[in-house]
Amino acid sequence: MIDYNSKIKSEQVDNLFQAILKLETIEECYRFFED
Repeated sequence: MIDYNSKIKSEQVDNLFQAILKLETIEECYRFFED
């Protein structure tokens, strides 16, 4: 697999994406994105 070099790569974005990936239900998604 070829590494992807993102223009938005940063520790803060990594933390955001890690949090999003932990969401398991639609309800959790709503709660996360409403905050």
